[in-house]
Order: sequence, then structure tokens, then C-alpha cells
Amino acid sequence: MLGLRLAAIVIAALTLMAACADPEAEADEHFDLGVAHQEAEELEEAISEFSAVIRLEPDRHEAYYNRGIVNANAGNFRTAIDDFDAAIALKPDFADAFHNRALTWGNLDQGWRAVADFESATTLDPSLAKAHVAKGATLINLSQLSQAIESLDRALLLEPDNPGAYAIRAVAHAIVSNDAMSDADIARAIELGYNATSLQADVDRIRQARGN
Repeated sequence: MLGLRLAAIVIAALTLMAACADPEAEADEHFDLGVAHQEAEELEEAISEFSAVIRLEPDRHEAYYNRGIVNANAGNFRTAIDDFDAAIALKPDFADAFHNRALTWGNLDQGWRAVADFESATTLDPSLAKAHVAKGATLINLSQLSQAIESLDRALLLEPDNPGAYAIRAVAHAIVSNDAMSDADIARAIELGYNATSLQADVDRIRQARGN
């Protein structure tokens, strides 16, 4: 039994030495583990694995990006911003990094910074419908209604069956008293599976606040 245990220890040591001799392979292993923990919502473990990748390969933009997403999901918004900053510095045409940094700015109540990043994301990738939708929602919060509707229009040109885009645009139309267009958007959102009760309640509150 002792001989078998010693043999196992030697094999493990040789495996570790082989991994250390190939930092790229070791970084890939940590990255794959990070993704697995991320998918399992094991956030601390995922952060640890992506940090290990960065120690081995400081120029790996995907590791900063993924760690940024995990930090944002963990509520570490400022740290997530730093990670997205690093990813963008390494890959300035990374549209998804701009998109996710924009979402993180939104969680920090930095609406205009979020809008700027959504615009960068859609400039780099005009087909990024989710960024147009999120920009529209952010502009509603900033009381920029015409710009919000324009952004949501663009999103729906790209994804005509996006129920969330119709629902958000219904709210924007309700705020500016375009009730017929709001009702049409509600109907289409519901047709596509959006929660009818929640959406209609939101629009009804807006109309009551307007006095209609």
C-alpha cells in the first residue's frame, strides 16, 4: 500500500511539473475551470480561477472580461469596471466588453456613462440588439424618451421577435402619451410571451400619473 501511495505522489508531482513547464496549458486549464465555476454560479471560485489565468497570462483579455462579468454578478461593481477597463485596453474593438461595462455603470447609477458605452458597443457591432435594448431602457431612466424609442426601434429591426424590446418601448410610448402605439407594443409583447400582468400594471401606473 505504501509503495502505491508513493507512486501516486510521484505521478501527481510529475503532472504538476509538466503543467508548470507549460504556462499556456496551465492558464487554459484555469480558464476552463473558471468558466465551469461561472456556469455553476460559484462566483468566488470563478474569480479565483480567472485571477490565476491573469497571473500567468496578463495580456489575456478574455480572463479580465469573464472575471468582470463574475464580479458584476457578485455585486462587486467597481471591481468589475476595472476588469472591463483592462479587457477593453487589451482589445479596443471588444463590443461585448463595452456592453457589459455599460450594464455595470447602470448598476452604479452612472446612466450617461452607460449610454456612452452602449453607443461604443453598437458602433463596433451594429447588430448587437441587446445593447440597443439596454440603451433604450437607460435613456428612459434619463428621461430621453425620443432617443429611447429610436434605440428600441433599431433593436426591433434587428430582432423583430424580442418581447422585452416591445415591452420597454410600450413604457416609453406611454410616458409620452402615445397610447395607441403603447397598446400595440403591449399586445405584441404579450403575443411573444411577455408577462401581461406586470407590463399592463406598469403602463397603467404611468397613465394614472399622467392623469389619464
